[in-house]
Amino acid sequence: MANLSPTIEIPQINPGEAIANPSIGATGDDNAAPQEFSPLSSPEGAVAAAQTATAAVTIASSVAAAAAAAAGAAAAAGAAAGAAAGAAGAAAGSAAAGASAGASAGAGSASSASSSNASNSSGDSISEGERIVDEIKVVQEGLRIERQSWGDNLAIFALPFMTFFDRRSHNAALKIARSSPFFAKLINDGAYLRAMFGTLSFIGPIAAAIIAFIAVGENSAEIAAGEYSQIITPSWQFFLAIAVLGALDTSAGFVGAMVFIIGSLLTVGHFPDTGEMRTMIGIVLVCLGPSMLTTSFRKLRKNAAFNFNAWWERFADFAIAPFLAGWSISAMISGLPALAGLTLDAANHVTDFALFVAAAIIVRVALEEFAANSFPARLNLINPDALPSQSKRQKAVALAIKYAVWVFIGSALIGPSWQVWVGSALFMTPAVLGFFKEQLPNSTKLWKILPTGIPGLALTLFVSSATTAVVGSVIGASTELGKWSFLILPLPLLLLSTLGLFGRHGRTLPNGEKEDRPIKNYKWVYRLGGIVVMFFTLKLAGVV
Repeated sequence: MANLSPTIEIPQINPGEAIANPSIGATGDDNAAPQEFSPLSSPEGAVAAAQTATAAVTIASSVAAAAAAAAGAAAAAGAAAGAAAGAAGAAAGSAAAGASAGASAGAGSASSASSSNASNSSGDSISEGERIVDEIKVVQEGLRIERQSWGDNLAIFALPFMTFFDRRSHNAALKIARSSPFFAKLINDGAYLRAMFGTLSFIGPIAAAIIAFIAVGENSAEIAAGEYSQIITPSWQFFLAIAVLGALDTSAGFVGAMVFIIGSLLTVGHFPDTGEMRTMIGIVLVCLGPSMLTTSFRKLRKNAAFNFNAWWERFADFAIAPFLAGWSISAMISGLPALAGLTLDAANHVTDFALFVAAAIIVRVALEEFAANSFPARLNLINPDALPSQSKRQKAVALAIKYAVWVFIGSALIGPSWQVWVGSALFMTPAVLGFFKEQLPNSTKLWKILPTGIPGLALTLFVSSATTAVVGSVIGASTELGKWSFLILPLPLLLLSTLGLFGRHGRTLPNGEKEDRPIKNYKWVYRLGGIVVMFFTLKLAGVV
């Protein structure tokens, strides 16, 4: 279990230094050829694999819970806002106008950040659509903005080349969302960059493709020299560069990953085996995962901050977003050798990946705010207000694929066993129940006490750490530790997730607005308490 003492331990950081950690397949020598690696070949490796699996389940559970909470709040607020706007239109003698306004307001987001921005003089409104992809819900964040700023009027945007993809990317995201929310997310993720730089924003994906192409050439030369014959990850410097670009724009990470994977398949000249398939999945996760997880857990695209409440939420972004991105990618990099069944040089640089990706997310938060403040009209044009939802059949197919991926990856981390199949099914259960959440009763009292966001993550971390500690004390450091942890860990998380289905949103107030959680009525308690909870979360995650 994590050390909860009040002391702060700042880890020593030497960027670029290869750090050996045999338990995760890190040799400490970046020039060493890949060797066979099994995390279950030693007690230390079994413990490390269990920790990696625990981190993966904890992160995925917390992100899914945060997205589900946002979806429930958005639905409640949307219905209230739609009714209020419709009533106002009817009172004015215009039923059509009222219905239109109600439908428009009904797409509004009910996140805490958007509510804090409700008093902005700009009169902006936010809408949000939630989609499921892999083990997380992909959040497509839309803004409806009714103001302009200096950036919108720059002369360079009068050039057709600079705005060629503005409306096209907007329409493409809308068109593809119903069949593939994943690709809609890829298209829309870099909207803030296109708002600021126009067509020049595609330099990111182009750069990722070039880096991936060079990495393929380097690996091809090593294969030709007889050092190995499998598909492996790019050398850690190229891998890190693509991951950083992916943190700034998910489409750049996707392009880089696909170019490298396709190039590697052509280079090795054989059908990939199980280890190579897992390696390719790991590459995609590293290049796309941190950005998708972070933007699903914490909404980064929001109205520009014009008051203290809005700035407080934005400053919270600067702390929460890089923490989640750095923590998630460190778990991904630590698990790569187990997935591949080989020692990999990337595992020598877990800290480098965490630091640089976290730094990239800090830059992204700053640029998201800058785009919302200085290019609001362009951002509104490019970023869809709302996206069409998937059918239940499509969601069921996505869930089946998600289950298969969990089993495939879990078997590599802790070994093939019945616990992997059952544990993965338990982890999927809240998502299955979520299909019927609208038919379930909603308790506003339960909603008031259930923690979300960072408090929810802290609770999930605490429960995960306690569960893993109990299992470890009973089983000890053996190959069975990971298997039983993978089976037992989802049980308390399943309970928390199920409770969330019955506490989806608060009451609708007489004025049509949604009810805030009681703690938010005590603003400074909420703000200072958030700092304390954030520190507690960092301690639980082992960051400080």
